[in-house]
Amino acid sequence: MSAADRTRLNDAIVAAIGTDVRPAYVKLANFLATEYASKGRTDFGVWSLPNGEALYRFYIREQTTDFDGS
Repeated sequence: MSAADRTRLNDAIVAAIGTDVRPAYVKLANFLATEYASKGRTDFGVWSLPNGEALYRFYIREQTTDFDGS
């Protein structure tokens, strides 16, 4: 690849990041901060969900038993 092609591609990549990628991340960050996070759960863990205690026990059993179910 020629030096001119490397320079051209580098400039195109840097421009795309500045005009497309970075603004998209800013938009995502703003959405997460202003809309998404405020509607999230305040209690962490599966046990805070409806039927959460049963789900928690199921996941423990699922993750800690042998493949044959014993």
